[in-house]
Amino acid sequence: MRHERRARQDWPHRLRATSSLGVTSLKPEEEVRAAIKRAHAALCFAKANGRNHVEIA
Repeated sequence: MRHERRARQDWPHRLRATSSLGVTSLKPEEEVRAAIKRAHAALCFAKANGRNHVEIA
């Protein structure tokens, strides 16, 4: 917690960063494009559900 507090102080006063992720894994015998499409859909869902959200596909 102490480290986290120090890291927050290093940021410029008004700058805020958030992250939303769509995560998946490549299934056996699956084409890469299909996994990317699934990860993209998960990313869109994560973004629609708020900041700092991770969606696993």
